[in-house]
Amino acid sequence: MDPENQVVQEGSSAGRSFVNRRGIILMLIYLVVVFSVLLYSLVSIWPRVFPLAITSVKPERGPTKNSNEVDVVGTGFADGLQVFFGDVPAKSITRKSDNLLIVTTPENQAGSVTIEIDSSDGHKARSADQYVFED
Repeated sequence: MDPENQVVQEGSSAGRSFVNRRGIILMLIYLVVVFSVLLYSLVSIWPRVFPLAITSVKPERGPTKNSNEVDVVGTGFADGLQVFFGDVPAKSITRKSDNLLIVTTPENQAGSVTIEIDSSDGHKARSADQYVFED
């Protein structure tokens, strides 16, 4: 073999890093940008409307003949809701926020009824506790 045509190997490249400081900084910037875009996308499509639900009703009892104002607390309250005391619709509904309705009770027979809220898109929520109409 001719020594002039011999290829000299200076050792293996295994274990050596070919990434310099500039490459690491560029990769970190890339990861921050990708993470930011993904986070923004997730926040923009995340539902902001809570499901329709009733958590409490105050007061829990009232007269059968005279109207009574009732605070209905819950989630997902939007415009256009209907509120029922049993099968009888409320006299009036005032939406104070997404979490509070002020409802005027209808005249009803003495006894316990469930309060139900119906939304215009077909969702319904019922109170866990009964509202009591008293003579």
